[in-house]
Amino acid sequence: MAAAMVVVFGLRATELTSRKVQDIDDDCHELIITESKTLSGVRRIRLPDVLRILVLRHIEGRSQNQDLFDDANRHWLFRQVKRLCEEAKVPRLTPASWVPRQPCRRGRHVR
Repeated sequence: MAAAMVVVFGLRATELTSRKVQDIDDDCHELIITESKTLSGVRRIRLPDVLRILVLRHIEGRSQNQDLFDDANRHWLFRQVKRLCEEAKVPRLTPASWVPRQPCRRGRHVR
């Protein structure tokens, strides 16, 4: 689930691995990113129904200050994305490809 979330939502690894259960809104409709590398990274992400159900099951019975993904770090997440790509038989995604590029004024792209 974590691997799918970073790929689908274009999250940086630490934006997901540093999340707590309290970063899911009460109705489990949004993931709230409270800290990010950039100001534009602080945001609320709407969870599609299929992920909402998985997240609800995942956080059931957990305290609000517990990590959303226990013992998760960026290296763990990189391995999960690699495994997901292998199972889907698609080219492996690199961490830099998870975050969508934003065009800058001179036509170049920035991360």
